[in-house]
Amino acid sequence: MHKAKVVLVTPEDHDDIYEFLPTLFYLREKYEEVELNVISDRSFDSELSHLPFKVVNYVVAKKELGAIGSLKLAHKLTNLFNITHFYNYRSGIGAINFGRSLKATNRVGYKDPVGKLFYTKMLERNTGLAPSLQYLELVQEDESSLVNKVSLDLESKLPENFFHSKDHDPFIFMALGDLKQDDHKYILIKDILGQLTNQKVIMWSAEKNQHHIDLLEAHPNIIDATGVDYGQIHQYILTSQGIITDQLNVARLSTLIGVDHFMICREDYRQREISAFSFVLSLLHFDEKEIRYIEGAEQLKEMNQVHEVMDLIHEKFNL
Repeated sequence: MHKAKVVLVTPEDHDDIYEFLPTLFYLREKYEEVELNVISDRSFDSELSHLPFKVVNYVVAKKELGAIGSLKLAHKLTNLFNITHFYNYRSGIGAINFGRSLKATNRVGYKDPVGKLFYTKMLERNTGLAPSLQYLELVQEDESSLVNKVSLDLESKLPENFFHSKDHDPFIFMALGDLKQDDHKYILIKDILGQLTNQKVIMWSAEKNQHHIDLLEAHPNIIDATGVDYGQIHQYILTSQGIITDQLNVARLSTLIGVDHFMICREDYRQREISAFSFVLSLLHFDEKEIRYIEGAEQLKEMNQVHEVMDLIHEKFNL
């Protein structure tokens, strides 16, 4: 089939659309023409706006995918007609029946006692896989060598990292969260900024607090991008020389686009298998004693001094 109109229903209370990006890229690659629609409890419009293709996000209340509500929801979503593929990641009779209410041709979900009444195909949930690969496996249906068959040339499909061009001065983009929650992280970021005085730095945060104000006052050459909508920060990421962040979504967006980054964090994300598939995070995993440089699943270096961190940043960002 060369044309498809697809609906994916995310798990209930799902808050990480980045785990679905391998699935969305796979579907985009599989068909010559495809319309992608995501049904979720919360809006992912900002995150999905960064993709190089269109994905429509329908935000629905949980009760609308309940036993009674799903039929009404199917009639309400008038743009969802002629659905060729319906993939359901949610339990409950309402979500399971939703594909049939949409009159989808192919309806796929995980094995369920009532699923055979509504699905055209059911699969066992493979709990041994990272979530991103579980979601991908479902859309690959019963193809052989499920996970290994995926081969996405992401680099050729995504916008170029334009910092190599001479149209603007190279800069480092810092995307920061609420620094007042962690004094040790704040001091580490402050020390890093103190070593970047000869570099152009743009700093973004979703909300400015006193810690951000103090950093801007201590380093007046920093360009303040506070208040820029999250849906627009990919423009900074695309044109930056490198990213320093404490925000997981920014780090994952950076690695997806192909821009070098460091994510400053206390949690060792290897334990959550977040680096599965296309997400290879570059972590500066810290505690009160040391900083560990982790690339993907491998710890490459242990550091005790900020100058060691700066040597690493200079090397990776080609400063």
